[in-house]
Amino acid sequence: MVLRLTLALLCVAHLTNVDGQSLAEEYNECAAEHFHRKEYDSAIFFYSEIISLNPEDESAYFDRGYVKDLIEDYEGAIVDFTQQIAIDSEHVDSYFLRGMIWEKKKEFNKAIQDYTSVIQLEDGNADAHYFRGRIKENMKDDLGALIDYTDAIRVNPEHADAYIHRAWIKVKQKDFLWAEKDLEMAVSIDSSNVQSYYYLGFIQAENHSFDAALSNYLKAIRLNPFFEMDYPIAESKKHKLTDYTYSIKKLITDQKIVVADHQLALLNVYLHQLDQALLFCNKAIVKDSLDAKHYYFRSQIHLKQKKVQEALTDLNSAIDRDPNNALYYYKRALIYISLGETKKACSDYETEIRREGYAHWWILPSPCAN
Repeated sequence: MVLRLTLALLCVAHLTNVDGQSLAEEYNECAAEHFHRKEYDSAIFFYSEIISLNPEDESAYFDRGYVKDLIEDYEGAIVDFTQQIAIDSEHVDSYFLRGMIWEKKKEFNKAIQDYTSVIQLEDGNADAHYFRGRIKENMKDDLGALIDYTDAIRVNPEHADAYIHRAWIKVKQKDFLWAEKDLEMAVSIDSSNVQSYYYLGFIQAENHSFDAALSNYLKAIRLNPFFEMDYPIAESKKHKLTDYTYSIKKLITDQKIVVADHQLALLNVYLHQLDQALLFCNKAIVKDSLDAKHYYFRSQIHLKQKKVQEALTDLNSAIDRDPNNALYYYKRALIYISLGETKKACSDYETEIRREGYAHWWILPSPCAN
């Protein structure tokens, strides 16, 4: 508190005989200055000072809530956004940001209510339709999600994510023609979107257009070599597409695609050649020992080989290099659970929550659930 008071005095030391409004304006400038420096605690302090001068200052509540959201103080942010809404019930941004926090907390009904408020106040908000649709899809309300995605596209015909999500619902409904058109539209809007190529490949495999499917899967791999490809491979096996792995090998051998060591490692995992995958992963680490994802991926190969301790060592290395990646903590927690080290697993789940906003509670050991 002494430090914060000192900051306040330094920030307004040049002021004398100012009224409350002028002081509030000065505090607001101080808060903005600290915010741009990413000194979030100090920014929160000055917004709180503004509120103490005028408890009805709606902007200060919103700004303070926004900063609290950034530092993952979700409960505090919700309180501030709620207070801001109490003062101004038509403040769209407060509903939207509070809805996003409810979604992170998996309070889906509350999130839907807030996104609905945004839509009622501003029907032209495509993202509110899209986010509400995404929640409905997670809640298995595909019809409601389909309507929201369509409304998002109506409002913003360039909303690539809405096309992609609507396409996947159409895939589940076996309406492949509609889905393919949506995905082609998404690609035309954003040619770097991995999901679009993945879904296109799936549809083409379902329609037995295997060359086209393979082409789109490889586009997805080029864009993101760590993109999950297990499902289409499973589908290819179901359809007895025995030349799937042969085609990948041939493309690599003929050097028709440029493939890095970590990509070769990934492809060899898909081909169930784990020793080869490990060799390529080791080469990738030698070339760039600071890249966390190489260690992460090698850990997953070790797990497939039942080498638990080696996998744990690699995950520790990945976390050392990228301590903000929630996935790494989640995967390490799974290993700790398998080793019976519940306290360490719980600690990693708590870290995952701080990084991601939620944890995979359905596999938590009971001591962590309390």
